[in-house]
Amino acid sequence: MSESCFPRNYAYPEQIERAADYIYSQFEKTEGLVTGQKYTVEGIEYRNIIVRFGHDNGKQIVIGAHYDVYNVLPGANDDASIFL
Repeated sequence: MSESCFPRNYAYPEQIERAADYIYSQFEKTEGLVTGQKYTVEGIEYRNIIVRFGHDNGKQIVIGAHYDVYNVLPGANDDASIFL
């Protein structure tokens, strides 16, 4: 990613949106169907980026990740990461 989307926390929704745009554009380069799922928290709109591969009625694999961060950390820390 050539441009920074830092910091990506709730206080900087424009940075989160830039990261979402980047992820969306990268998924568009695949053969998957890319969509967004909007949601609102305390009056601010955010979105999940979703890409689907294969047939709707076949087996599915779900992979989840998030692109927001806690405070000003460079990556997520929502009790899934440990900093030593």
